[in-house]
Amino acid sequence: MSSCAVCNTLNKVMKRCTRCRNAFYCSRSCQIKHWPEHKNLCQVFSSDSCNNVEKSSNNDKLQLKTESLLTTCVETCGRTISVHCNHAKHKLFIPSTLQAKKIIELISKTVHILPSKIKLIAKGIVVTEQTVEDVLFVKKIKVIMAVGEVSENEDGLHAGDIEMIMEQLSVSRNVAVKGLRFSNGNLVDAILHIGNNL
Repeated sequence: MSSCAVCNTLNKVMKRCTRCRNAFYCSRSCQIKHWPEHKNLCQVFSSDSCNNVEKSSNNDKLQLKTESLLTTCVETCGRTISVHCNHAKHKLFIPSTLQAKKIIELISKTVHILPSKIKLIAKGIVVTEQTVEDVLFVKKIKVIMAVGEVSENEDGLHAGDIEMIMEQLSVSRNVAVKGLRFSNGNLVDAILHIGNNL
């Protein structure tokens, strides 16, 4: 199953574009946000609106008369890439309209590595904000490796507590989150625990 085309959330139950059945969403609001970008691609995939589809004699399967229209649309709408990180592979659709900084942020969010800490490599090329569009849309590289320290899950913790620990003890965000998790969210216990382990 694919993650949400807008926010990259992956729920047990995902909504799907009922027209083309190729785009997934975590909520109706994400589907509405994505519609301006998705509608052109949707029309190509949709059997009702695409004039380039015909029924074949074999089990009435739909076949495209020409793949060039589909290829052109996918390339102008964006690219699907595979991001490899820590023995996991993430499929990710990158819209061609996305700015370089946002592409890095999207990849970073997908693999849970902070944008400032992530290193991206594609076929021996270090991918940066300056090179990411060239790598994806000119050289058309489909696989990118992401390297960096994976961010700890901060769900249920107060951002202010994390910031306080980082400031008071001069530790990384991950150390602060681990300390709060160890102390069940208790700020004082977390500071004492982290301080004793420094």
